[in-house]
Order: sequence, then structure tokens, then C-alpha cells
Amino acid sequence: KISSEKDAFAFLRDLLTEKELEEFAHRLTIAHMLHEGYSYKEIEKTTEVSSTTVARVSKFLQGE
Repeated sequence: KISSEKDAFAFLRDLLTEKELEEFAHRLTIAHMLHEGYSYKEIEKTTEVSSTTVARVSKFLQGE
């Protein structure tokens, strides 16, 4: 059971490489921004990810 931010970070650090953690963080940010109503262009500019990545996260959130 993960009960703190420290525990969550340690758990994810054990599972993922540094690069994977970075990508995961970007995708969480994208998901949050999509939920808040930001446009794809705003998200691309803010996160410096491709429109393809934004679209993938959006599709996942829509259950596709």
C-alpha cells in the first residue's frame, strides 16, 4: 500500500527508468491539461511534446 508521495516515488523509481519516469510525468501533465480544457496546441507548446503524444493521451482518456 502506497501511503505517501515518497513511497509512490520510490515505487515508480523501482519500476521505471529515468527516461520512462520523464515520459510518464509528461503524460500525466498532458492528461491534466486536457482535463482542464487546454487545446492541443497549448499543450504541445507548454510540454514540448508532439501532437501525436497529445492525441494518444486524449484517446486513452476517452477509452479508445
